[in-house]
Amino acid sequence: MRHRATLLTELEGINRYAFRVAQELCHNSRAGLTLRFISKKLELPQEEIEYLIDVHSSLFFTDLTKVRLVAEGATLVRRIEEGLENRGDAAHLQFSVKRLDPHSCRVLEERLSLDESVTKKALAEAVLNHCYKHPDSIVEYVASRGFSSTAQEIFDIVWQSEEGIMPVSAIQAVHGGSEQAVEQGLWELFSGLALFEMFRFDSEDRLKRVAGLLTEIRKWRTQSLKTPGRAPKLELFSGQPESIDSRGLEFSRAIGAVVAAIAAKPARIRSDAELWREDYRRLAEIVEDGSDPSLRACLWAAQGLGWIAQVDNELRVNDLDGLRARSRLERHCRVFDWMMGYVSDPVVRQLAGKLSETAEPGSWYAVTDFVAHLMARQQNEEQPLLKMQNGQYQYVAPGASPGAERGIVRALEESLHWLGVVDRAETSGASLFRLTELGAWLLASDRDALAPPEVNGHQTEIVVQPNFDIVVMSRDADPLAMVPLERFAERKGFGAAAVYHLSKSSFTKGVQDGHDVDGFFDFLLTHNREDSLPPNVLSTLETWRGGMKQVRVRTLHVIESDDPIVMAELRSRRTLAEYLENIDSQRTVAFSRTTKKDLVKRLEKEGFVVN
Repeated sequence: MRHRATLLTELEGINRYAFRVAQELCHNSRAGLTLRFISKKLELPQEEIEYLIDVHSSLFFTDLTKVRLVAEGATLVRRIEEGLENRGDAAHLQFSVKRLDPHSCRVLEERLSLDESVTKKALAEAVLNHCYKHPDSIVEYVASRGFSSTAQEIFDIVWQSEEGIMPVSAIQAVHGGSEQAVEQGLWELFSGLALFEMFRFDSEDRLKRVAGLLTEIRKWRTQSLKTPGRAPKLELFSGQPESIDSRGLEFSRAIGAVVAAIAAKPARIRSDAELWREDYRRLAEIVEDGSDPSLRACLWAAQGLGWIAQVDNELRVNDLDGLRARSRLERHCRVFDWMMGYVSDPVVRQLAGKLSETAEPGSWYAVTDFVAHLMARQQNEEQPLLKMQNGQYQYVAPGASPGAERGIVRALEESLHWLGVVDRAETSGASLFRLTELGAWLLASDRDALAPPEVNGHQTEIVVQPNFDIVVMSRDADPLAMVPLERFAERKGFGAAAVYHLSKSSFTKGVQDGHDVDGFFDFLLTHNREDSLPPNVLSTLETWRGGMKQVRVRTLHVIESDDPIVMAELRSRRTLAEYLENIDSQRTVAFSRTTKKDLVKRLEKEGFVVN
């Protein structure tokens, strides 16, 4: 090792032409080459080649008529060639791992504490994940994975250097140890991929040997020095915004309207998972599919919240009474919490968490300024990760990727805007937003400790007219409270005031569908603007209800026997009594609350023959 280290040190200042001579000797013939051949091949005078051989006598020697390399020369030439191509980056690291021999792979696996042998591709990924996941991960790797004290000292010298790359001669001077010890320590770091050995020719065509950190680490350190340590101050928008778009509880109201329509009449689903055209048109009259949010978004949210569910080939409502018992603000909170928990994009969740810390409720901010401020904060607060971006590896803050900026803007335009957390506005081509009072309350860590915000909402008020038209006085009326009206009356129009018409056919259909008639009467009396209903409407409704002869048609499973004694014994068995219902005491009983298969097993167990 001592002789090899000395020879490598001597080669550090070698002339480019002398190195080309060494390359020719290394790759063409072990027996050596004549001066004439080398001169012709490199297009150099023989006198100059003789001079180079004399100057570098430790590398070349003359064997009669041929020039040859010393025994260690070929190995060093290949090592220098690899160093000339070495860029010291993640891509070259992966390439280097793929070129390792089996023994070197096993040594590297032991350093990484891998439980079993892996492919070279997986080994290269393990090196990046274990040693270079964060810029300072390599420090922990060198300190804890069996490197000698000399290797750790050399690494610390390079790590503490200003640029993260140093000539080996400078490392030798700073360390002060023997040449052999320094070379041994460097070789440990090179083979362990903690440092990278690179050779370059300077402006005078002299070979220089350097040891450096991973190129991505050096780039990140350089960029960190250029980037200010603090995020720029977020400035308020001083002008007067135009065309303000404020949503409030609109999203939860739209979802409630869709749920109310499905409660009145289940929506049928085709075999391709789409709604039937008739049901789609009916729901699209309530929430247009091209609106923002769309009908599909409302259906997606309602199913995710568990407010509606698919039963066979229909969409039906779950726990309508429980939904109606909640206030509109409580339902909106439920929608907000579900959206924040369901959204897979971490950018939206992070933005929701930092919005209340950054923005002042009621103050307008330019979206571009806010995004720049938030991205700068994320870069300062988050530990950068080594990621592949635009075809190359680089250290980036997890939330500061180019896609994160688009995610923040999209969240302000869609999710958080739909939920009423922010209002949006446009002025002179600039996009603005403000955190609402509702948004600040929704984002609070402890809502119960704060007074709920005042939200725009109108009392559910109707006017029952003598012509059997029922007018809903406000578009903002609670749609879930209007479910009885949807079930027993027919909607005639949409707009600021919805109009329903009550007819005998619509009333009869509501009864046929099994809806609660008494509940409909209570709805009319509770929400009508006047204290009582018009006399003709009330008397007509009473006539309709009293004149209906209601019967129930149901399917029964029966057990029959031609022998009355067997039937009497069957009815007397206590184990079967809870499942049987008398129909014909002599020949027939009905069973319920169990399946036919389970009942057959019970009968056979009791000794009956079932046919």
